[in-house]
Amino acid sequence: MYQPFAAALRAILRRNHWQDRRIAEEVGVSRSTISRWLNGKQELRNLQELVDIAEALQVTTDELLGLAGHEISQIVELLRQLPEDLRQVELSRLQKLVEDYRGT
Repeated sequence: MYQPFAAALRAILRRNHWQDRRIAEEVGVSRSTISRWLNGKQELRNLQELVDIAEALQVTTDELLGLAGHEISQIVELLRQLPEDLRQVELSRLQKLVEDYRGT
């Protein structure tokens, strides 16, 4: 069983103040399935479930799999708090900053 998924899902649900009922409804699975995922007793059946969870929670699949670094999670969370128009501006500025750093 891939325990980082269970830990990451628990942390993201807690951070977003979501109950297992809400994510179950969003993803289209039972609450008992969510419980088994959270306890590490059941794996995802397919990649589409991972994508559906990530979309519902507005996180990356890497974050759900416990692969995203803490800094990335912080940046994503901060950007997510901005209004959409400002978010796009800041993403463009960040992309330019990275390009300038790389010298491209």
